[in-house]
Amino acid sequence: MMFVTFFVGELDLETGDLKYCNAGHNAPVVLRDGIPQVLKTDANVPVGIIADWKYTLQKTVLSPGTILLLYTDGLTEATRADGSLFGEERVLANLTGLKATTSSRELSEHMKSSVKDFVGEAEQSDDLTMLVIRI
Repeated sequence: MMFVTFFVGELDLETGDLKYCNAGHNAPVVLRDGIPQVLKTDANVPVGIIADWKYTLQKTVLSPGTILLLYTDGLTEATRADGSLFGEERVLANLTGLKATTSSRELSEHMKSSVKDFVGEAEQSDDLTMLVIRI
């Protein structure tokens, strides 16, 4: 059985309107005023699981100063030698309090550093891919 998760979105840079669909992928995080929140996503299945699945389109508005973090499961599933995972809660905790002036590069470097500190000498078992969009 072959399948793929994905998140696809269309962002209007003038209005901040974001139309999106999530298919079994990690939900992005929206950071507003130093407060991170997981973007609400419908429970769509990954592509390839159910042939005639009807995927849903969702919408939100991202205001100026908002940061959107998209990432692969290599972030949340980064694993210590004892088997514990970095997890979504640590992602949110590491984003809490970041300023709206934090650059995309600074945010991604901060997350990479946090994961490295968490896993220590454990071997990386998955990719660690992030896309940071500042509005």
